[in-house]
Amino acid sequence: MQILRQRRQIQNQIQIQGWAPPGFSFAGDRLIRLGKLNDPEYVRQRKIFDDQFEDSEGFDVDWDSFDYKFFAMKLEWAGDLDENLNNTELRTLLIETAIKEHNDEYAS
Repeated sequence: MQILRQRRQIQNQIQIQGWAPPGFSFAGDRLIRLGKLNDPEYVRQRKIFDDQFEDSEGFDVDWDSFDYKFFAMKLEWAGDLDENLNNTELRTLLIETAIKEHNDEYAS
């Protein structure tokens, strides 16, 4: 009970200040954690989220049951994001650019 009260107090203070501390984000008025793949609880909740999202095509996800921020968008859903490239070509270009920049930065 004490922990929940402290969590609410921290959330209220953060909302008043208008910022989220590192590792957290707002989802509406809720302060939620940003997940990491090495966190077993994040992985567990991510699997539940993925199952709910896939089963309902994103229409029936119990967002309040998650403590982490999950993104609900697939690039394939968007219309073409570029007049000259379709989504697959654009995604490939972005991936190749990111790999090239990483290799240039780390001299790989």
